[in-house]
Amino acid sequence: MKKLFISTLITLTFNLMSCKDNSKTPLQEKAEKVGEASQDLAKEAGKSVENAADKAAYELKEAREKSRKDIQDGIDNINARVDKMDKDMRHATREQKDAWAKQRAKLEKSKNNLANKLNDVGKDMKEGWQDFEADLKKTLADIKEDIKN
Repeated sequence: MKKLFISTLITLTFNLMSCKDNSKTPLQEKAEKVGEASQDLAKEAGKSVENAADKAAYELKEAREKSRKDIQDGIDNINARVDKMDKDMRHATREQKDAWAKQRAKLEKSKNNLANKLNDVGKDMKEGWQDFEADLKKTLADIKEDIKN
């Protein structure tokens, strides 16, 4: 009987020791909710950052395509002007031909500059894109003015 009592006591002690109290205090429950909310916010922030990055990449791609088109249009305009003036200069005076030769050289230089910019559009320019665009706009405006003259 004594052995039975001792073994029962040991079994009860063991069972009591192995039981966990799974109940949480209100503070622990609030802390878990705050932690879950923080994780949700972090996920949403991550999605927002991804969306912003995707939007920026799309806008940069669009700006590059527009720049390519503007550059190619500038080159085409120079070529058209040179072709027209070359035909017009067939019956021009020596002074007119000399003036046109200077103007033609300037336009050819501008066309080469645009061709270089066309190559630059394809480069990875995460920094410096705005400077590139500003320089391109100025160059195209200058060429437009040169073509008028």
